Order: sequence, then C-alpha cells, then structure tokens
Amino acid sequence: MSNAQASDTPENPSLAFRLAALNRHLALIAKYQPDTPPSQIKNHAGRYFKGVPGGAEIRRQIFGQTSYAGLLELVSSFNRYSS
Repeated sequence: MSNAQASDTPENPSLAFRLAALNRHLALIAKYQPDTPPSQIKNHAGRYFKGVPGGAEIRRQIFGQTSYAGLLELVSSFNRYSS
C-alpha cells in the first residue's frame, strides 16, 4: 500500500468502509490476477475483519468458502446487511 493510500484509511474503519475496500480488492484480483488461488484470496479477505465485533464468525464464513464465486456471494450478503 502506498503512503497516499495508507493516509486515506481511517484509524478505525467502519464495516461499510471495510466492505467497500474488500469489494474493490476482489474486483482488482478478478481483473488482474484471475488465477489467484481461493486460499490466498480468503486469507486477504479475512484480514479486513480483524478487530470487528463478530469478526471471528465472519472470518469463519470466509474460510468456509471453496470458490471465488462463493466468496463473492458471501461478501455480497454482508453488503446487504451493512447498509
């Protein structure tokens, strides 16, 4: 992450902010690195929820996904509930 990007990140980002960042991250992976193994994507996705109330359960759900499509569907369901 560049210094400009790091300085744009709030110290304690909201769930909505984290989900928006994760959605952007997933879109970039799909566009530029479509062959990234799901295990690597899940590891990165799980980090977005560190320190979030209920984050352990969210990470458990993320790590339970077996495909990129399943992860996208799960994140989409989070988006519906965070708005």
